[in-house]
Amino acid sequence: LDRDAQAEAPPVSCWELRRARTGVQAAGEAGAEGESATLLALLRKLRRLLSSAGAGWENSQLNQKLAHQLAQPLLTAGGVAPSWVEAMPLAYPFLFERRLREQLLHCVGFGTSHAVLWLQRQSVEARFGDRLRLARERLARTGNDAELWEIHEQAASDESVFVGAGRSEMARLPGRSGGDCGDLLGLAERVVELTYRSRAVLEVVFDDETGFGDGVTQSFYTDVASELCTVDCQGSGLWA
Repeated sequence: LDRDAQAEAPPVSCWELRRARTGVQAAGEAGAEGESATLLALLRKLRRLLSSAGAGWENSQLNQKLAHQLAQPLLTAGGVAPSWVEAMPLAYPFLFERRLREQLLHCVGFGTSHAVLWLQRQSVEARFGDRLRLARERLARTGNDAELWEIHEQAASDESVFVGAGRSEMARLPGRSGGDCGDLLGLAERVVELTYRSRAVLEVVFDDETGFGDGVTQSFYTDVASELCTVDCQGSGLWA
């Protein structure tokens, strides 16, 4: 730029500089207005400066408002909740309880199908959770799954908690008794290649195990994560 162009450029006010530095504009985009935007920007700045102080930053009133919105989770999952419900926890997560942020993530982070299925599981757990856990314990001792299937049928016939069965895909893998981590990582890679385009829920079962469901699938993910943390990275470029 030449000198004339520089001279014609309007001066930047101290308020505009302060506004940019404190994130007031970002607070406004998250749904805050007026003094609230300034206060949120100040809180974010203070938290960055005092992050090692261990102070509690959660705001009870904001948590109550978010909890009130999430009490009608289908509205949130359907995208008709106020815009701040998604924007505020994303911009200022330190102000909200982790429990509420996780619930919001399930409602809006993975699509409507996941949200409805997750909400259904929460309702089933609230009504039948204790009975299901006792039935699984008896199944482990006796091998009789009749009681467990009976509870599942009762839950499926309860219209207050059951919307419908989620679409799932089952990956049947060789047994884990051999303990070959190379095979486990190779199987995991193959499972991803075959299912990454699918929107269905992935379930994993093993040939040498009788168990199935979320517990087995989660243990598979845990085993894969453990092997990824201990794998020899030389030449693999995994952590490059």
